Amino acid sequence: GNSRAPPAIALEEQIGKSADTIVAFVEAAPDKLGTDPARALLFGFSQGATVGWTIAVMQWPRPNLLCGMALLSGRAMPELLQPSTPLGARLVSRGELGKRARVFAAHGEEDATTPVT
Repeated sequence: GNSRAPPAIALEEQIGKSADTIVAFVEAAPDKLGTDPARALLFGFSQGATVGWTIAVMQWPRPNLLCGMALLSGRAMPELLQPSTPLGARLVSRGELGKRARVFAAHGEEDATTPVT
C-alpha cells in the first residue's frame, strides 16, 4: 500500500492519547449522557481495534468500565506494551485480565492493511 507507519514513539503516543480519550468518554457518559455504565460496550475497527486492544489491557478508572468489546481487523502491539514502555507501564496483571469484559475479536485472513501474522 501507500501508507507509512509513523515512528514507534509517535505511534505509542497517539495510541495512548486515543485510549485515554475513549476511557474518559466512557467514564463520563453515565453522568453526561445518561447511559447505563453496566451496559457499556466498545467497538473498534482497524486502528480503532488496535486502540481497543490497548484499552483491554490497560488500567481502568473503575473495575467494570466496560461489559464487552468487539475488536475487528486490528492488532495488539506487543512491541509497545513491554514493561519498559509508557503504555506497558499501564498494563494490568494477567489475573486482573481474567476478571474483565469479554472480548470478541475477528480478523480477515486476506487483510493486506493489517495482515494476520
